[in-house]
Amino acid sequence: MKLKKIASLLLAGVMAASMLAGCQNTSVNPDPTPNPAPSTGYSDMVGKNLAPDAASKVDMVDSTDLDDALKSAMSYVAGSSIASAYNWNLISTLKCVNWGTNFVSNDEMLEAALADMIDSMDAENAVSAAINTTFDVLDPYVNTDAERRDDDRNITLMYVIDGKVGYDSVMKQVASQLSHEILALKTDYRVAGTNTVLDYNYDVSVSADTITLDADHGKSVTVVAVNVARILGEG
Repeated sequence: MKLKKIASLLLAGVMAASMLAGCQNTSVNPDPTPNPAPSTGYSDMVGKNLAPDAASKVDMVDSTDLDDALKSAMSYVAGSSIASAYNWNLISTLKCVNWGTNFVSNDEMLEAALADMIDSMDAENAVSAAINTTFDVLDPYVNTDAERRDDDRNITLMYVIDGKVGYDSVMKQVASQLSHEILALKTDYRVAGTNTVLDYNYDVSVSADTITLDADHGKSVTVVAVNVARILGEG
């Protein structure tokens, strides 16, 4: 009888030891952390906020060339530019930068950034603060040079806004400013006196970056680059 009890105790001890070893070797997986949603890029963010008729006229595509052009241009955006823009009226409304009639007093650095970006993208911006005048570069009825109608062309725009504004809001404002101009883009052009019809497709790319001045009360600026490329299709 005693032997049976001893055997039972030994068996119980072995089982307990096995269970303890199992617990030591078994890890309990915590709840899995969901992977962040894949980034679709700023181009897609803007495209989703375009007016429906405008969105149907263009293809929204990310561009590494535009990303590189913006990176180069940002080297011109010094602290004085950010502070000046912030102090004047760079609050929450998106502003378009262009030569001559900027919203910021004497802000040559932002103009230099725009010029660098345009040069990097081999763009053909009109020298005007009006967005519609810049878009006229792509209009075959405004730019009647035959050699330029029958070719690819592109323009590059630069916007700035307070860096504290969320990117969702920024891209909605970009889409709002672009929708009207995109709606006016011509998708075809009939060459006078001929049966030739030129077809145009459009790619729109968007890139963005933010600079914050840690030493100047956290003033910041988000710079948004937009490139609109007119691509000659088959007539």
